[in-house]
Amino acid sequence: MYKTTNKKLIIELVELLAIKQVTNVVISPGSRNAPLIIALANHPEIKSFVVVDERSAAFFALGMAQILNTPVAIVSTSGSAALNYAPAISEAYYQQIPLIVITADRPTEWINQGEGQAIDQVQIYRNFIKSSFNLPLDVFSNDELWYANRTINQAINDSITKPNGPVHINAPLREPIYNTEMIQEYRPRVFQYVIPDSKLPEYQISDLRTILNSNRKILILAGMLPQNIVLNNLLIELTKKNVVVLTETISNLHSERFFGVIDRDITITSNIDFEMQLIPDVLITIGHSVVSKRIKALLRKTKIAHHWNVGYTYSAQDTYQALTLDFQLMETVFLQQLLNIDFNGDEHYYNRWQNLHNFRKQKHHQFLQNCEWSDFLAYNTIFNNLPSKSHIHLGNSTPARYAQLFDYPENYTWLSNRGTSGIDGSTSTAVGYAIKNEQFTILISGDLSFYYDANALWNNYLNRKLRIIVFNNQGGNIFRYIPGPDSTTELDLYFEAVQSGRTAGQLANMYQIPYFSAHNQTELNSVIKSFFELSEKPAILEIFTPRLIDATVLREYFKFLNK
Repeated sequence: MYKTTNKKLIIELVELLAIKQVTNVVISPGSRNAPLIIALANHPEIKSFVVVDERSAAFFALGMAQILNTPVAIVSTSGSAALNYAPAISEAYYQQIPLIVITADRPTEWINQGEGQAIDQVQIYRNFIKSSFNLPLDVFSNDELWYANRTINQAINDSITKPNGPVHINAPLREPIYNTEMIQEYRPRVFQYVIPDSKLPEYQISDLRTILNSNRKILILAGMLPQNIVLNNLLIELTKKNVVVLTETISNLHSERFFGVIDRDITITSNIDFEMQLIPDVLITIGHSVVSKRIKALLRKTKIAHHWNVGYTYSAQDTYQALTLDFQLMETVFLQQLLNIDFNGDEHYYNRWQNLHNFRKQKHHQFLQNCEWSDFLAYNTIFNNLPSKSHIHLGNSTPARYAQLFDYPENYTWLSNRGTSGIDGSTSTAVGYAIKNEQFTILISGDLSFYYDANALWNNYLNRKLRIIVFNNQGGNIFRYIPGPDSTTELDLYFEAVQSGRTAGQLANMYQIPYFSAHNQTELNSVIKSFFELSEKPAILEIFTPRLIDATVLREYFKFLNK
């Protein structure tokens, strides 16, 4: 026997979470959610994590769901607490991460009646949630219990039905809310969805064969993806058919036959004819968001004859304004069938990409030999010293971009909140991820992003293998580089939001976290080894770079690649 709430409906919810393996729950303290807290905290199969700040809590859960690849639940009290979940829910939606969002609510009759913490929570996340459910206030009959059971089953099932994503369960609760009872083991009715994997019919294979044999410049562009060895190997085999495969760090795909530094390879050139030679006849896209604005601009310059998007999506992905076929099926299933088709890509097209890649790689290393102290040089040092098998979280917005310019070994896992590309929860996501990670979890963040999510450190779950690297160039330096803000008189105050006198060291001291700093290349070289040594606590490394020089160095880098 064990203690739980006396609310039958909440018992039903919590038991179904446990049975369906949603055993990690992040709770933020409150009163209206007391029945949920009591039931979850005392359930023998559920592990509860307490994170006070709801915005941080939701990103914390997002990080756990990323590494576990299973749903994680978040539980809030009523009112504005529920609204604080919104940024992480939108990120989970566009990353297709399964979150079970449970919000306690006031009884319906008290909404908009001047009662505290009583806002309209029905469909509160309507624009960025897979599905929403409002539970009945109480259970007075078998039909009501059947309805609640059916609703909860459907909600949890929806979260892991392709495409995965967050679901919302709103639970109105009437006082008294702190009463408890002892119960024996209880097993409610369970049902699952059975959705067999699909594959292309023979007539579709025949159509693709015809297209591939008459349009031989074939390019596969991979966006954000979890690690997948089967997918990786299928793509390697396709390159042997002269298919060009472009990847990014967060694609988690690795081969010497792939081109994984897109922004470096296709940096701006005045040779329009040469750029057009890189355009494929057939573009195949897999994965989620692509970081590179350069590849998006290049592919949109001309009307691609055939664009095939592959993978489960909420809506058609016409990113390059040329979509012709949208395949709603697993990438591995599609690519295996593609591999079995008798075709061969244009060898000259593949070699053109290979020659360009080799040329730009040589220029990259030449530039580094004389590079002055800057973000660019510091990133090079960091990337050359990452511990083997590390899981690296790239903050938005410059870290995710700089990472696309360097080569890496295959044994890293890369992540980034590129669903919505916001800076607001990068640290909390990495902290939650690290809880379930046996390897080093390394967050690389800009200073504004780190300050924005300062409450990420306000919990009791900081893994000793967590490492946080903060690039402090006194503001949002991306605005000094991208065209537009850099030419305005409002740049310093309103775009870059220049910071002075504020350091990550102040937060490290507050939370008693070991702190390292570097103001130049010599200092960085001297501390980097110690920073990555395993210790009893996590650690923060703050790298100070000159904000007026960083953007200049990056511009000079791209100019040098074209010389």
